Amino acid sequence: MSASVRGMDLLLLFTEEYPCWNEYTAERAGENPEDLAYLEESGLLISKEGIYQLTEAGRQRFREEAAASWYEAEPAGIPENPKRALRRNRLVRLLDRAFLGRWGLKKALPGKKLPLLADLAEEEIVIPGEKTLSWTFREHPFIEAFMEKYPPGRVDTPPRNMEEFTQWRNSQGQREETWELDLLMLHYCDFTEYMSYPAPKNDMLGLFCADRLFCAFLPEGEGKEGYLLETLGKWYLFMLGQRRLYMPYSYDVDPEEQNSVSWFFWVARTEEEARKTAQILKSYGDMLAEPGMPCDIWIISEEALERQPRQHESFWDLFAEIAHPVSR
Repeated sequence: MSASVRGMDLLLLFTEEYPCWNEYTAERAGENPEDLAYLEESGLLISKEGIYQLTEAGRQRFREEAAASWYEAEPAGIPENPKRALRRNRLVRLLDRAFLGRWGLKKALPGKKLPLLADLAEEEIVIPGEKTLSWTFREHPFIEAFMEKYPPGRVDTPPRNMEEFTQWRNSQGQREETWELDLLMLHYCDFTEYMSYPAPKNDMLGLFCADRLFCAFLPEGEGKEGYLLETLGKWYLFMLGQRRLYMPYSYDVDPEEQNSVSWFFWVARTEEEARKTAQILKSYGDMLAEPGMPCDIWIISEEALERQPRQHESFWDLFAEIAHPVSR
């Protein structure tokens, strides 16, 4: 990356994954936050409500600088929701500062669209009752047929034929749906020890030999319980597809027979909001996480991440200290 022209390293942070920056996130990424205003004055960035984005001239300059630096990345387009994009960026900075992940490799995927087996309405996923839950997706005719056709994998299960699956799904009158997650943080523990193992053919997301932290922002306002449950149901649908179709057996267990964890985090702004939400979800007991097991569900707050006085060695240490457990 160019170091001779002011602000070019910062400009090259405006990738497809990180379309929005401000002074806070730029500084946390190790850049001079004053360069944002300089790049705006140069016509390469535009700001609105303190959120900086690339201009068309900025995108062109990005491509030129990237090509000159052999940097394989595409410039960001225009985000649908700049405030949410910036918040995702900020969450990555907070988590990156909060745990080191020694002897491993961290990979952040903000705004990642995850494949779901089918396009189901809310009532086809879950119907909540008075402290009871009916996970209706498991009784949906297509999901029942899928589970019969694709049983749980074994260590010797060959890769599934994805073209065959797509044709079969179409014949069932279903289509693939995607679910946009605020942040998928992957941690490859003992990365060098696992480099020699080939990833499963259909592992399109790089989940093999990784611990996965699925992070979603809590919705604003009251009456959000239905949304929380529907979102968890989509997560379960995603994992069902990974466990039986994309990565049978190897989704939960790595080649060394060690468990690869899947933890879901609702991300609150404040500790008060985190505690209240944890109490709501805990009221469902074991019913809440049962369809997705093995998995954990937690609540964390940006407030707690922000005030961390030191960097923890691992995410295990970090969340043992600041996260609110809902289901483990």
